[in-house]
Amino acid sequence: MKAWRTFGILARVFRPRSELALDFTWDQLLRNVDSTIENQTYDQVEGALNKARNWLEETAQDHQDYTEKLCKLAGLYQSLAGDNSAAEEILRKAVKVAEDQDSPTGLKLAVPLNSLGLLLLQQRRSEEAEVLFQRLLAIVGNTLGSKHIEVATALENLAAVQRQTDRADEASRTRARAAQIRREAREKTSTEGTAHGAQTA
Repeated sequence: MKAWRTFGILARVFRPRSELALDFTWDQLLRNVDSTIENQTYDQVEGALNKARNWLEETAQDHQDYTEKLCKLAGLYQSLAGDNSAAEEILRKAVKVAEDQDSPTGLKLAVPLNSLGLLLLQQRRSEEAEVLFQRLLAIVGNTLGSKHIEVATALENLAAVQRQTDRADEASRTRARAAQIRREAREKTSTEGTAHGAQTA
């Protein structure tokens, strides 16, 4: 069973009408991809993906969710077309875009770094994946705090690399750190929920 985790850090802010129009076109392109699966026209999947990719790179580079869309597209290339090479190329571009838009240590890097790390992990390119997960861990820890739930996500994926490279003891310690963070987060949520209930009773 896979223990790898994806990231949930996706900013949601007010969108101007021009960006909503871009989102509408993007959604249409993704529906075209979905229709090739539903109609079992599998030979058309990569063509539909390439069309979405070309549109994204030519039209939406200034879109605030550009890196998120790149990560989504990379996942589709991997899962639907089995094209890991295209997926890696797109994810590396997403990392570069996030660095340019934010900074080399900015939180916007979390999703593309994690997605690229998972892709490399699945290809057993462990050393490359570990570098990305260590970088990710530093970013989320410094930005969100060492007890944030996303730190647990980064630790769990780092532990997967450690297991893949036969470092069972190290992986066990890393998993234990992640489990402790998740346990404390659940306890905090439970305590806050109880306190809120008492206030409204």
